Amino acid sequence: MKKYLLIFGFSVSLLSCLLAYANPFGVYVLPKGDSAFKPYGNGFVAQGIVMDIKFDPINTGNLYAAVLNLADSTAGVWVLLASNTDWLQDSLEYDFSLQFDKQGNLYAGSQYGRILERLPSGDNNHQWQLVFSIPASEKIVSLQFDSIGNLYAASDDETGGNVYECDSNTGQCSIIGSNFPSTADSQLNSMIFDSLGNLYVSGTAGIYELPLASNKLVWQVANNNIPNNSAVFGLYKSSDGTLFAGAPGTVYTCAASNCPNWQPMSTTQYPDSNDAAAGLLIDSAGNLYASLVDSSADIGDGIWELSATTNSWQTVTGFPADGFYAKTILSDSNGNIYAGAYENVALNK
Repeated sequence: MKKYLLIFGFSVSLLSCLLAYANPFGVYVLPKGDSAFKPYGNGFVAQGIVMDIKFDPINTGNLYAAVLNLADSTAGVWVLLASNTDWLQDSLEYDFSLQFDKQGNLYAGSQYGRILERLPSGDNNHQWQLVFSIPASEKIVSLQFDSIGNLYAASDDETGGNVYECDSNTGQCSIIGSNFPSTADSQLNSMIFDSLGNLYVSGTAGIYELPLASNKLVWQVANNNIPNNSAVFGLYKSSDGTLFAGAPGTVYTCAASNCPNWQPMSTTQYPDSNDAAAGLLIDSAGNLYASLVDSSADIGDGIWELSATTNSWQTVTGFPADGFYAKTILSDSNGNIYAGAYENVALNK
């Protein structure tokens, strides 16, 4: 992901006053049946840039957020326990990505190539241990487990990306697959497994697939029917195994049995044809929620809904729209929708 330092001409004191007056950062919830997002929980960090959010699958209702900040003391993983209304700091690492394993243990991928595990899940002892490392110049943008519990990490160091397979027996992570795009063409945004066990990654070069289900370790272009040279942001899998890809202009889908033959989900494009979708979610009624971002400038445009009944886009109010987007959108068992506010600012540490 590109980095931008934006200078608006405000004095430091004036900017501080503006941030104190209105803090758009944090996690937002769209209660089922409501039409607008609202802030979720109390005490979230001012300027806390949300990189990822995940619900605890064992201690249901506990929501974890990977947060970056210009202030060291507020970076790390934060948690809002189901029994509480206040966010609590859980770690001090500069984390980009979160993922739970089948046992409910939480893994966090950091800006410095470190993967940490929280044991045991759900307690309040904040016990984290370093389990894997890749080169410190690579930030870990996505973590995924396959069906048998192997961990995969997608990384990006601003000049290129890699995908690693991590072996819990040796404690080592190794680059997996050959023929992966090189240098800046392979900056990565997202990673996901299909229901057959094949691995997909998205980035500035589009979508690549590693066909693990057929024991092939050669990456192949998987952009079928998506316009050439399209940077793809979000990847999402629905409950029926359909994959969704956030390409510029519209969302593309492919059935598990027919991937990677992508098809546009709608003839209706995003409100801005330069936008691509980062966070993606299908609700129980079939409505698509997409967090839109300018595909060339990494500037957010809020969260939009594609109605299953009208097949038209409309903005969802309440979530900060001017420059913000959500890298991850989640729903809980009650149908409430959650999104963490991300804004692209200078994140060099």
